[in-house]
Amino acid sequence: MKKSEKKKAQKAKKATPLKLFKKFGIEIEGGWEGYPPAGIVHDGSVRNVNAHYAGEVNSPAVEKITALENFIEGNYPFKMNSTCGIHVHFSFLNNFYYSKLMDLRLTDILIEELERWKETTAESNSSKDNFQHRLDGDNTYCRREYRAEQQTQLTSKDSARYTVINYCFRMHGTIEVRVLPTFEKAETAITAVKKVKKIIEDFLKKALSEPEPEYLVEIEPESEEAAQVERVDLLDDSAPIVEEIVLD
Repeated sequence: MKKSEKKKAQKAKKATPLKLFKKFGIEIEGGWEGYPPAGIVHDGSVRNVNAHYAGEVNSPAVEKITALENFIEGNYPFKMNSTCGIHVHFSFLNNFYYSKLMDLRLTDILIEELERWKETTAESNSSKDNFQHRLDGDNTYCRREYRAEQQTQLTSKDSARYTVINYCFRMHGTIEVRVLPTFEKAETAITAVKKVKKIIEDFLKKALSEPEPEYLVEIEPESEEAAQVERVDLLDDSAPIVEEIVLD
């Protein structure tokens, strides 16, 4: 066999990388001078920002993380304070992947990984302290709580969404990570978004490689012969997969 043919054969044997994510979206809070970015909206949680325009900008739903990076670079605020945050949305190719992420361990792992990553950034001590407050759950809008079961059923905005991870399945079809602050530098924000994506991706790949647990509910049998159990999934497979991320 020729070398070129051998290389082709070796490539063919390699497994195709598993695609997990469907689309990405982001909300960035802060202040802007001069001409504000298109689509800026008021946000009641953004307060005392010394800028001509204050609020948040929402990206469209995009299929590639590089498109999200471009949005951040082109729309990043000039001013920010401790009331400003970044919310990143992730949607997935199917509901099963989503259900695998409905795990309280994900919040703990996300926080631990981000605490280590925080120390590697070039942000000021003030910015790092602000981030730490969010990681500690001391910010009203990203409490360190797990409310996945409640959040997935919400069809309108509710204070239950104010957690580190918001499972806004019926509203947006996404998982929303709310713990990031609006960093001083757009470059830090981009790196942070990619870090969060990697943490979620690694967690999901590991979860998919583990034996699937059985969630069993006993059904009252009419007779001993009729005794049976049926499996209950974390998310109903009949629930529609949301095609678009709509941020508001």
